[in-house]
Amino acid sequence: MKSLRKILSDYLGMLVLSGFFAVMFREHLGKLTFTLPPLLSLVGISGDFGEPGGYLVRAAGFSLTALAVFFFGSPSWITWFAFGFFIWMAVAYVVSYPLYWRGNNFLPRNMLAIMLLGLTVSFTATYPPNSRRVIYLLDLLLVVGLLSVAVLIGNYLSARIYLRKNIAVELPVKDVGQRDFWLVKMEPLVREFVEKGNKGPLIVFISRNAPWNVSDEAVSKALKPILDYNPDVGGYLTPTWLRILYEQRERIRRKELLQKVLEQISRW
Repeated sequence: MKSLRKILSDYLGMLVLSGFFAVMFREHLGKLTFTLPPLLSLVGISGDFGEPGGYLVRAAGFSLTALAVFFFGSPSWITWFAFGFFIWMAVAYVVSYPLYWRGNNFLPRNMLAIMLLGLTVSFTATYPPNSRRVIYLLDLLLVVGLLSVAVLIGNYLSARIYLRKNIAVELPVKDVGQRDFWLVKMEPLVREFVEKGNKGPLIVFISRNAPWNVSDEAVSKALKPILDYNPDVGGYLTPTWLRILYEQRERIRRKELLQKVLEQISRW
């Protein structure tokens, strides 16, 4: 979890950007123009609280947004559609919290699919049954279009807030020893592995440059943690903010893993 100062800074940044987009659509939002940005900004900074605290922050943001839509939205099926969808998302994140402590993160990893299901259910439940099919299809396309725009905006905001604040990983190359050749040649390979997860070049370099008196078995044993490493960064259905958290977690994991490997190599 980040410091309070950084959280407030991220919140203000998200508030300015979301407020800008809200003003662009003020004719459609009406009273919600100045109500939604503060609440949706709370959803936007949930990544600052990590896992699983971010789940509860998102649930709170979606719940408050649903209440704002209920009280300030215009009397139409779209209001009920938005209310149902935000409640759906709030419940999904609330349920995700206790499941996380049981080692089950199926819901957050597939939250985009859960979101699509919530949109479908809410749309089907609230859309006027007596509307003509053509109007139905047009409204459906409108909802899908708005969803696509919302996802793009969400990805953009997530990138602006989180990607520029990647965790600084101190490269443990200095622990290899005083051999300048290893230090100079290995440093970019270590950086490539820690920051990007590319382990091939590092494995090849260590294997080829191991001292002649070190057996192949010892080399394989030292490299085993890297050889067995498989990243967990979510999938296509994982929200952007959660994928960024996974990537940060994996960088720390790779650093710690590599630290152990280099400690063994330093004794060769």
